[in-house]
Amino acid sequence: MKARFPLAAAGLWLALLAGSVPGQCAVAVDNADPTLGGGNALPFLASYTPELTYQILLPRRFLPRNALTMVDLEFAPLAAATFSSTDFVLKLAHANLATDFPLCSLWSNNAEPWVTVQSGAFTFNMAGNAWSPLGLNANWGYDGVRDILVEIRWRNATGGTTVHNSDLRPINAYAIGAGAYGATACSHGIGVGARVRVRFREPTIRASGTMMPGTTITLPICSPGQAGKNYYMGASLGTQPGIPLPNGGTLPLNFDGLLLVSLIDPFTFQGFQGALDPNDAATAMINLPGSPGLRGLTFYVAFLTIDPMAPGQIGSVSPAATLRVL
Repeated sequence: MKARFPLAAAGLWLALLAGSVPGQCAVAVDNADPTLGGGNALPFLASYTPELTYQILLPRRFLPRNALTMVDLEFAPLAAATFSSTDFVLKLAHANLATDFPLCSLWSNNAEPWVTVQSGAFTFNMAGNAWSPLGLNANWGYDGVRDILVEIRWRNATGGTTVHNSDLRPINAYAIGAGAYGATACSHGIGVGARVRVRFREPTIRASGTMMPGTTITLPICSPGQAGKNYYMGASLGTQPGIPLPNGGTLPLNFDGLLLVSLIDPFTFQGFQGALDPNDAATAMINLPGSPGLRGLTFYVAFLTIDPMAPGQIGSVSPAATLRVL
């Protein structure tokens, strides 16, 4: 028989009930400041080239660790402008690369499979030094495991402006000039790509740190539309069958010894309870013990929010994020 999670106990977490909360979580790929970085003519300055095919790699290390629905991409223009194209295509895929660096030389094999989320006539209203959403027509399922590859193709374009570069990554490869819209290989090698922010529909958990014994894992979390709500987070060695919740949903963590420790050890599991800030976000941390026996351990974290007005007082639940000690 499944263990039933007590609502009054301190531990509720990450596993979204689809559609329960409107809004989105924004995840910046390397830096969230839309005013930083030099200017890049690609991919939205029409006067730079008559046609374009552009690929940009969004590394997993900047992305959430749980499976999510991606709903939009944002860029950071240097100035206000309007970009328009009568022939615009944007496709998304999980990257099929062993490293970042074969992006140009293996262009035809970079992804599997491509999903078109925007096609046809397109207008991009660009705000200066601010995150500007593309307004994609379709959503896309991110697996929470691999890098994301974005491909943009356009011709018959006008307007636009430069966008801020990324500090570190993502990286890009592209083809420009006449005929570039139909290019099957890049004409220019890898360089620092545009500054990008990704929007997801469900609660997100990211992870940063070396994930080795004796180090700290930082876990930024977000739950759309839940600003100011109390959240509870936990860790477990498994996700199935999970823990039934009062609203009929399931928390994707098992009721095991690690879960209990994560609820009562605030030194190892810091920030596992609290309130989300005005941006629907908070940060938790795990201070991993120094024991070498932890190497190779895979475990899961998740959180939920409390809303007294919601069914069962559960505001949102997230998918579990997978962590592995190296």
